Amino acid sequence: MGLDMSLYVVQKEDLDKALEAMEESSKLYALTEEEVEKLGGKDKVWKLLDDYDVFKYVTEVKYWRKANAIHKWFVDNLQGGVDDCRMDLSYSITLKQCEELRDLCYKAVNSKHPEKYLPTCSGFFFGSIEYDDNYMEDLDDTINFLERVIGATTSEDGSEYYDLNVVNMVYSSSW
Repeated sequence: MGLDMSLYVVQKEDLDKALEAMEESSKLYALTEEEVEKLGGKDKVWKLLDDYDVFKYVTEVKYWRKANAIHKWFVDNLQGGVDDCRMDLSYSITLKQCEELRDLCYKAVNSKHPEKYLPTCSGFFFGSIEYDDNYMEDLDDTINFLERVIGATTSEDGSEYYDLNVVNMVYSSSW
């Protein structure tokens, strides 16, 4: 239990299919027992859920555990300040935002006052709010990942998983 955070990619050509899968699976999860029976029972609903599995279209490319300062940045910059603990394909990060987060990580790592750049945040099982070695490791790890994304997007030999010209990269968190 605790703050788990991920970035996923979905090929831009598959975005509509992924959105449909999320919408349809949400409807299926919200069914009452009576509605499940009308559809043909639990086995039929499980089959439909399998058909509408969003993970057929998205791939996890980055995972953090209890990196609450990074989480706060995503909530503030992609989620409009609403920490809703879910995957939403509209929580897409741009190249400019990748560069901004990377630059803030660099500034925080090299500052005597990292809280000025990337403050921690508390929450239910969010981990430490100290500016300690774990905090710095999370930032270094984030810098390394974002450098790959920025390099893939700005060069012709980038990995298809990171090139924001051909994929949408979306943020998701849970706890």
